[in-house]
Amino acid sequence: KGEIYRNCMAVGLLVTLFLSSLSLHVNAINNGIGLTPPMGWNTWNHYRTHYTADTLKQTASAIANGPLGKAGYKFVNCDDVWMANSRTKSGALVPDPKKFPDGIEPVIKFVHDHGLKFGLYSSASDKTCQGRPASLFHETQDANTFAKWGIDYLKYDDCGNYDISTNLKIAAMRDALNATGHRIFFSTEPHLVFPEAWATHMSNSWRTGIDIKDNWDSVLLSLYTANRWTQAGFGGIGGWNDPDMLEVGNGGLTVTEEIAHFSLWCLLKAPLLMGNDIVNASKTTIDILSNVEAVAMNQDPLGIPGKLVDSYGDGSDKRLLSVTECHGRAERVEQYWLLNTTAGKITTTDGIQCIASDAKTGDVWVERCAPSNAQLWKMSGPSGIIAIHPANDSTLCLTKDEFHLPNVKLAKCKATPPCGPEGTTCNKFQLWYFDEWRTGNGRTKGGSGVLKTTSNELTIASLTPSVGCLTGWEIPFGVGGPLQVWATNLHGGDLGVVLLNKGEKATNITLTWTSVGLPQEKKMAIRDVWAHKNVGVFSKQWTADSVPSHGVTMIRLEPAAA
Repeated sequence: KGEIYRNCMAVGLLVTLFLSSLSLHVNAINNGIGLTPPMGWNTWNHYRTHYTADTLKQTASAIANGPLGKAGYKFVNCDDVWMANSRTKSGALVPDPKKFPDGIEPVIKFVHDHGLKFGLYSSASDKTCQGRPASLFHETQDANTFAKWGIDYLKYDDCGNYDISTNLKIAAMRDALNATGHRIFFSTEPHLVFPEAWATHMSNSWRTGIDIKDNWDSVLLSLYTANRWTQAGFGGIGGWNDPDMLEVGNGGLTVTEEIAHFSLWCLLKAPLLMGNDIVNASKTTIDILSNVEAVAMNQDPLGIPGKLVDSYGDGSDKRLLSVTECHGRAERVEQYWLLNTTAGKITTTDGIQCIASDAKTGDVWVERCAPSNAQLWKMSGPSGIIAIHPANDSTLCLTKDEFHLPNVKLAKCKATPPCGPEGTTCNKFQLWYFDEWRTGNGRTKGGSGVLKTTSNELTIASLTPSVGCLTGWEIPFGVGGPLQVWATNLHGGDLGVVLLNKGEKATNITLTWTSVGLPQEKKMAIRDVWAHKNVGVFSKQWTADSVPSHGVTMIRLEPAAA
């Protein structure tokens, strides 16, 4: 009976959402909130699942009674595992009794009494990413529960494997929230890596890439994936591109990198959701997060997201790798690879770019070929496994990332193939083979688990008909040279600019008026946002001296008085 009910619910959901999807261009979230990017805090980056009601109360007090509250931070958000392991007999979500022994409503009241707002997490699946009850087929019930509790923010993930389109699942919760009449900021995590217009019709903010990590490369990855969406014309008042939460104060970045990270998120008009231990944060961390001049750019009423407008200088650029739908050679040349078994390298067909990896972080990318252990691989043709070279750690294999699809990473090699009928004797996401394209959509497979040293598509071996190809993104990780100009328009004719130095040594970076669309003769007064001082009045161009490695100079340009 339960299975029949479940199937009926699924059919009903699909029919309802198919009809609503016919008019997606007018059926946006339209809830009247999110007029500026949200500012607040989330449990995940620092605490993961290890937080309690006291954690939330202490954090709320620290925000409300300190510089962060004055700077504009409002939300206190619970991420995954706030809910109990199962629903009630009536199907309702209830809080985890260990985390919330007195229930969750007193905590929400405490947060509200401090002049702040409260947020929760769920997922468009039957289970959250951490295995707790989620909201698929319970959208109306859960939305009504959230409204009854008076929450102000919902982060909505998508960790399930149901054969229902993500846009349909998210639309169901969007409509359920709107139907309550209670205003809830709706933040979605659709696990997209390329911009798709449908995502911008669903929520007040949408994640633009994979989860951020507490290291510089991950910050850049999140930055450039968000830039994709901005360059495509997405993001603005009521709906914001979300490159993920802030890592300021978590210890993996230098202070210089933290300032750069925060400056760029402000310029992007990204949600400013702190992810650190607020109660025990250092003065340096609080000073970075509460820089009101930087925050003012983020909260500017025009709501125009910043983007990369200029770059120059020498430096190799990394390109991202993912597993995406296979296409013909003429369509996706970045899907064609050459295995050099003698040199132990995987290269683009021109032999110029190589796939590289970092055993410490598990990251995998494409960069210019060079003498480097990071570019060495041990390839096992009969098995279809690609392990990193013994000079690094041959126990790690190239793996399609099940959690952050469609990305690839390094992971511990599993049992030796071939796989059993159900893939139980090995990790199917570590098996690769070449797929030789002949004409159009026709192709001849080299056989699952077989690697050929020819310039064809490197494909993930799958036990299903859906087989994806290893793809080097056409937009580079570095998007141009290491010296970069990021800019946004602000109200009153002002401009916000971040000069980013991705290089490994301090250097000067020049902003030209042409790069930001200013007439050459236009006189602009410049103010340094981090030095909190006026620099002077300039025209044509301005140069920031000695921008530190992995650092920024953040400035505001204002039309000078005639």
